[in-house]
Amino acid sequence: MWVWREFQRIIMKVAENYFELFSLPVSFNIDKAELATRYRHLQRTTHPDNHVNGSDRERRLALQHTAYINTAYQTLKDALARGKYILTLQGHDIDMQHTTATDPSFLMEQMELRETLAAIKNISQLSPFMQNIAERISAATHVLGTALADNDLTIATTRLHQLQFLTRLHEEAIRLEEDLLEI
Repeated sequence: MWVWREFQRIIMKVAENYFELFSLPVSFNIDKAELATRYRHLQRTTHPDNHVNGSDRERRLALQHTAYINTAYQTLKDALARGKYILTLQGHDIDMQHTTATDPSFLMEQMELRETLAAIKNISQLSPFMQNIAERISAATHVLGTALADNDLTIATTRLHQLQFLTRLHEEAIRLEEDLLEI
């Protein structure tokens, strides 16, 4: 009976935002351990296996809510997705796929970083590059968090684009690392 009441409470929260679903304040800086703990609790409660003896509707709702909880968790645990989601909650929906940064210095920096990555031929060259990108990601994430806390949507959007570029570049560097290790 407790599981069903808890499940009903969670169903009511689905219409709310992801932060409310996990009973967290809307903030870029979240406690990821607390998020994970709350995620596991919600998953235990709503998991479809807990509702195998329920009606078709209850099983369908359990499946839908489990998917919603998974999406919410994946969004909040990732800094880039969390930043975009917070901007969306504030009515500043941006298209990360089709919008490019227009800051000329950042565009130049992007070209230089891509050229540097393209020129890397061995792991000893790649390690300092990846460390540099990790530091840039950390700095961009910090500034993004500060801008969102200050409700400075212009800076937040700019940093979000920078973070997206740096994250993709880091992923490309990881793929290069895998390729270099295979040689």
